[in-house]
Amino acid sequence: MYKLIKTSVGLFFLIFLLAFKTEKKNVSISFNHFAGNEIIVLDSGLYKNEIEEFYSITKLKYYISDIELTTIDGKVVKLNSSFLVDENKKDSKNIFIKNCDEGNYTSLSFIVGVDSLHNCSGVQSGALDPVNGMFWEWNTGYIFFKLEGISGSSTMPGSIFEYHIGGFKTPTNCIRKITIPLNQNAITSTINLKVDINKIFDYKKNISIAQLPIVADQANSVLIADQYAQLFSLLDK
Repeated sequence: MYKLIKTSVGLFFLIFLLAFKTEKKNVSISFNHFAGNEIIVLDSGLYKNEIEEFYSITKLKYYISDIELTTIDGKVVKLNSSFLVDENKKDSKNIFIKNCDEGNYTSLSFIVGVDSLHNCSGVQSGALDPVNGMFWEWNTGYIFFKLEGISGSSTMPGSIFEYHIGGFKTPTNCIRKITIPLNQNAITSTINLKVDINKIFDYKKNISIAQLPIVADQANSVLIADQYAQLFSLLDK
């Protein structure tokens, strides 16, 4: 009888624990690059921005860091790492967050760039390895966002345009935090983001390929950083 009671109690607690066990799942954040409504294809696609400038893209890559998912009850799932999203490397456009709790999530946040700590930590490995071509040796810091291409509107030799944006010190801090509402309020296996490069350009702010074919200086970098803060939204399927 004692053994039977002990077994029954054990089964009860096992069922109790299973009933309240939180399911876990892996989540992929997918970065999909567009120019307006056209999917970007490096070296061959021809796009037109809202300023009526035609351009093609030869290089597009940027850092995504400090990812956070916020639940409906205020819990935050954090991934304190940096990832290099590179249009030329398909696998880099999907970032995985492992072992997320099932439940309602209200927002996704991340920064475009590399935080001050890692900017001041010298040469590093992985996504932050200088071999990735996103580190200024002369400036000892990371390029947060790199966009290169060709446009007939450019006044530079070869009709090139280049935006190499970085810097974390005030008043020329180019780190930008992005917060995207998750309108379904539920965690899914994939969060698809649209990254619209056309939003880099803004005639009201004199940001055009004709006006600014090359940007690597601090003052104009802040202008571009303010624009890339607007690139990201949920992709409508």
